[in-house]
Amino acid sequence: MTEALTAVLAESGEVDEAVLGWKVTPQEGGTFDECYLLVIVGAPTTRETISGPLARALATYSASVPIDVMYVAPGAKHLLSGVPPFHRRKRGLFRRR
Repeated sequence: MTEALTAVLAESGEVDEAVLGWKVTPQEGGTFDECYLLVIVGAPTTRETISGPLARALATYSASVPIDVMYVAPGAKHLLSGVPPFHRRKRGLFRRR
């Protein structure tokens, strides 16, 4: 899944980082709600830019296991702050001459 997501995120050019984790939420009756949690770190416009392509990429995977997506601003703390990102935007690949 991370390979497919990385391709979509890199193409947009607006996603600073992306982190994937597993979220378990206790429910009434002793059951649990389990799903992937995808945290997208980027500018406020990132959500608008990436929503369509990201939804298409996630459609295959979310059929078997739900995926929650959270958008946060760079530097903001989130549920997966301690997890290393699987995607980081590459910067400064080209130098001016």
